[in-house]
Amino acid sequence: MAEKKPKSLKKKIIYSAVAVLCIVGLGNAFIENRKVENLAAEGGFESLQEFKSAQRENISTKSEYDAYLQKKDKAEKKAAAQGGFLSVNEYRKAQSVKMPTKALYDKYIEQQAELKLADEKRKAEEAEKSRLAAIAEEKLKADEAENARLAAIAEEKRKADEVENARLAAISEEKRKADEAENARLAAIKEVTESQSRLLNSKWYGLIKTSIPYDYDKLVGKTCSEIDNLLKSTKTESGDVLVQGSYFGVSDENKVTWGALILEPKYDCDVEFGFSCASMKVNSRFENTVISTDTGLATILTNSGGGKTFIDYKDLPLGYVNTTHYYGEKLKKQFNTEVVKSRDLVCVEPR
Repeated sequence: MAEKKPKSLKKKIIYSAVAVLCIVGLGNAFIENRKVENLAAEGGFESLQEFKSAQRENISTKSEYDAYLQKKDKAEKKAAAQGGFLSVNEYRKAQSVKMPTKALYDKYIEQQAELKLADEKRKAEEAEKSRLAAIAEEKLKADEAENARLAAIAEEKRKADEVENARLAAISEEKRKADEAENARLAAIKEVTESQSRLLNSKWYGLIKTSIPYDYDKLVGKTCSEIDNLLKSTKTESGDVLVQGSYFGVSDENKVTWGALILEPKYDCDVEFGFSCASMKVNSRFENTVISTDTGLATILTNSGGGKTFIDYKDLPLGYVNTTHYYGEKLKKQFNTEVVKSRDLVCVEPR
């Protein structure tokens, strides 16, 4: 706070000095005006304006100034007449632009008018150019905005089309897969139906057990007689003596009329064991053969010992069936098992 006091004092001194100068200036101006007014009054002038005009011509009295004005007016009228001007006022205007004659002044006025017209035309053209440029700029901005809007719409449509195309493609792919699955299902049904029809149009058909070592896929499609002959021609070994199958007779009306379990020894069985194997032959009708009402084929077999065999024909087009055999009580104890599953080769004996 001690440092700020001198500054405040200095400001006060400056402000006081400025105030004094203003007062002195105003006083001087007042004194000067009073002096001019006194001089004007002494010279006989009616106004300060007239007095100041006279002073510019180094005249100090009203009478001298009036005489000066009369002489000047007379000289101007003469000069105006000599220069061909119509009035002193016109002459004065010409003098202000340094034109000594009316002809030159008229030409000057005409040129000025042309220049003014040209300038106005230039300004109008510039204004028109500016207006057109502004319109063009507005149109450009509007076009850019419209193009941006249309581009945004086009982009939205493109994205929507992509989504829609993807949706339709997915639907089409699903339909294609569904059609493929349906066609496969129908083809499988047709194949199964044709395979079933082939069985029912035979003399008999058989389900051959595949316990004997052999490439059974090579036997698919062969007749029951051919398969029986080929399997019985294989070498007899211990535990591999009999060709086993279930056979089903088909009537002329294409209906299964009987079912039998048939076991036959191989051709070399007698030589291999040194005694006749004829006693091993089995040709036993099933106690009951259940025929499917849908396919007309045997589906459940029951033998005298209480055993049951269930036949699944789903792999029939491949040349095989799947069987599940449940032993009767006696064989269940003998083999110490309840069920045996197997994949049996299908054969057909033509009529």
